[in-house]
Amino acid sequence: MLPTMVIAVICSYVVMVLSNVLASKKAFGGKDNKQISDEHPTFVSPDGPTFAIWGIIYLFETVTVIAQAFPSDSTEELLGQRCPLTGLDVRERLVAAFLTNAIWLPVFNNERFWSALVIMVVYLGFLLGIYTDVNVTTTTGIYDRLCFVTGITMNASWIVVATMVNTFFCLGEVGWKDEHGAAGSVPAAILAVVVVAVLGAGMALVRCELAWAFVSAWALRGIFRMQTVPDKVRFPLASMSSTLGSCARWCSWGVVLTMVVGVGYAVAVRKGLKLA
Repeated sequence: MLPTMVIAVICSYVVMVLSNVLASKKAFGGKDNKQISDEHPTFVSPDGPTFAIWGIIYLFETVTVIAQAFPSDSTEELLGQRCPLTGLDVRERLVAAFLTNAIWLPVFNNERFWSALVIMVVYLGFLLGIYTDVNVTTTTGIYDRLCFVTGITMNASWIVVATMVNTFFCLGEVGWKDEHGAAGSVPAAILAVVVVAVLGAGMALVRCELAWAFVSAWALRGIFRMQTVPDKVRFPLASMSSTLGSCARWCSWGVVLTMVVGVGYAVAVRKGLKLA
């Protein structure tokens, strides 16, 4: 029989996936995510195709959920690490993260943006807590990194962007909009773009954390398209900023470049260690 926490991870993941399906069907009432995004444009919102990243995130998190059900000594050592702040081990934090995501969806679908923002910050906190213990520096070998690191890393990177979007949503509701209804401002959005790029580039250069950097570059590319490809349903045409679009574009390419440099540096270090 599987241990209790192994089953808990599986069940919480199923609940999260089910919540996503129900939300897309408007089963919680309110509206679906696309409708809300269309009705509440922000300067940091990426375009629709960008959200396809969830398919990749859920693919790797499915692998994580399956892999944790086949424990080994090394797996138990990795997943048994406890957070110094909450005292929860990695599996317990996975359960908390999955359930927090499941709760966020109906709250957001019913346009309770401030409550959704609080929940999302908690969600991000759990993801970052997991990432501090399960990352490319705490694991060795392609198996552990694909099974336990990639999904959570991509998820955390994406939720950093999503938290920014949710924040702009909330501030837009209290009046921080331009005359065409786009929440935020171009300077604030440029700052957000730079923050996402710096985080992605830093992860690529310092840790060769390609999963995090890839999602950062992907999200920035989505912001670039939102600001340069006219779509009056998704974003007010009069609010489109070529300056913001160019910034997002070049920051995206900058992150990609650091990914290449990061890989090159990691290879050079390994060769140096072997030669030594």
